[in-house]
Amino acid sequence: MRDNLLAAFQRFPDQWGDFLILACHRMFPRISTLFLESFVTNVGRNDAEREVHLPYTVRTLRQARLDPSIREAELAEEEQWQEEMERLRKYLRGAGE
Repeated sequence: MRDNLLAAFQRFPDQWGDFLILACHRMFPRISTLFLESFVTNVGRNDAEREVHLPYTVRTLRQARLDPSIREAELAEEEQWQEEMERLRKYLRGAGE
């Protein structure tokens, strides 16, 4: 996902990259603030450099750092997703026997 997003950034004007990554964050639950934290390291060495390229994403991350409930909710969603995937794997193993 990271590589495809970075490639897409090359095809659009600079300000569209910010829109694109935040749209993914909004639409795809697994694109969490933890993913965003990791992703923005590709566009700058520190928050000031990153903010030049992705100002709204950096702002979103600052807000997430200030409100621990955001990360807690994301971690709970990820845990639920992992549990559902495990149930699916078990079902598929049982269905294949």
